[in-house]
Amino acid sequence: MSLVNLFNLYRKDLKLVQTIWKSLCQVHILCQNQTEHFNKCCLVVKNSYQFTHSTENTETAFMSRVVGSCKLYTSCRILANSVPHFNSLAKAVVESASMNDVMASSVPLDKVSELLSDLYKLGFSIDSFAKLLSQNVSLLRQSSSLLEMTKYLRSYGLQHNTIIVLLEKLSRHFSFDKKNMEEFSKKITYSMENFRNMGFSEKDLLSLVNNDPEVVFVDAKVACDIYSKLKRIFTSEKVISVIKKCPNVLLDPWSETLQKFEYAYYNMYYDMPEIVKSRLFSHSLEHITDRHIYLVRTGLFVPFKKKLDPNLNPNPHLKDIVDVSNHAFASTFAGLSKEEYKVYLEIRALEREEENQENNDSSSSDEE
Repeated sequence: MSLVNLFNLYRKDLKLVQTIWKSLCQVHILCQNQTEHFNKCCLVVKNSYQFTHSTENTETAFMSRVVGSCKLYTSCRILANSVPHFNSLAKAVVESASMNDVMASSVPLDKVSELLSDLYKLGFSIDSFAKLLSQNVSLLRQSSSLLEMTKYLRSYGLQHNTIIVLLEKLSRHFSFDKKNMEEFSKKITYSMENFRNMGFSEKDLLSLVNNDPEVVFVDAKVACDIYSKLKRIFTSEKVISVIKKCPNVLLDPWSETLQKFEYAYYNMYYDMPEIVKSRLFSHSLEHITDRHIYLVRTGLFVPFKKKLDPNLNPNPHLKDIVDVSNHAFASTFAGLSKEEYKVYLEIRALEREEENQENNDSSSSDEE
């Protein structure tokens, strides 16, 4: 690995290239001929540079942060491929955490080492948990509570990545003491029970939470209200499918969700099964209308009145219109490049601005 490789990564900022190179040399990792490892460390250094860019004593603070971050990453990668030496990793975690909070240095290394060992025995990824701990000092200080909560979440059958997301979210909203752990446990239990009452099977529930851990923090009353409103449109079975595919409906304003449904149903003439098969509600209304208008203008979407047989609809499936990337959509339906479709989206943005201006002018005239 050479300076040329590094320059290709960040060619727009020569100063950053030089600083990264100097930092990586200092932590002695360039001798490892591993492209993925090298590139990851470059990103660590770049993030450290951006973090300290506006602070005083930038060079000193930056170099200190780089050394801690790269040592942590290097330790995790080495340990991931061997039997972990938890004392060494614990030291790297505490050093990295100290860059964010000097109080982290007061956490006993033996407690951190013991925590990492217990988590490893539970089957968790060492590097992902080390990163979580290094960024959340409150988790380091309350290692026993953290382990207890981890086991509690694991008892639900949640995936390890989901558990880490929940713990990170928890650390941002609660202090990790026994009282808050009890409250959070009750909240998780109540949230799970609420989804079961809606009709979610255990399999559906696990799929929902693993796909979007944030749903356990949704207020139960809000979730029930959205569920009831969706049942006015879909059957109970279809509502569960919609929430599984688009859990954001539990958080989005109902007016926005209703607008998306009405546009697909009344403007695009898609029936319920087509809507449920897609991830319509996970997209913005602008995204949906832009895709539809594009097809109409290019003659690829035929105005269609509903028939008794939905198979008579000559247009593409809704999921093939709204759920694919810009590149896939443009190349599939008109043979355009990603850049050409981007130009279309820019034109649509200008059109919306003009429409909004006309609406505002019209409203002003009416008031006068």
